[in-house]
Amino acid sequence: LQKLCTFGEDDKVIEMLEEGQFDLSYESLDGRTLLDYYQNDRFMQEKVASNLIYIPGSWLDSKRYAFDQQTLALLLYHNSVIIQAKNPEDIEKLKRVAKKKEYDVERFIDDVIRKSMRIDYGNSTDKTISI
Repeated sequence: LQKLCTFGEDDKVIEMLEEGQFDLSYESLDGRTLLDYYQNDRFMQEKVASNLIYIPGSWLDSKRYAFDQQTLALLLYHNSVIIQAKNPEDIEKLKRVAKKKEYDVERFIDDVIRKSMRIDYGNSTDKTISI
């Protein structure tokens, strides 16, 4: 995927992101992750983040100072969505989490439900692609 980024093939990147699961912490030979390639492109950052099914905690901790506040907030939001997607039926809990973290409640619930349909918790690694 990083090769596609360097050639400006954003549509193909989005298509591949939507088809499979991927490792956000994977670094290309030059040490850059997919988000590094899109550090100035909010649209693509949102596309990448919305297709995540897992954000390694140690990776996120290591990137706290590498990304600007908006990118970090985006990653933290999607990390919350991923965590809550394990139990999307508890709408009251989703509302509490969204309010506590000051997220848009409706958007958060919609994102959690959408994410829960995408993630297969029983076998979440069989379609993982390295990017």
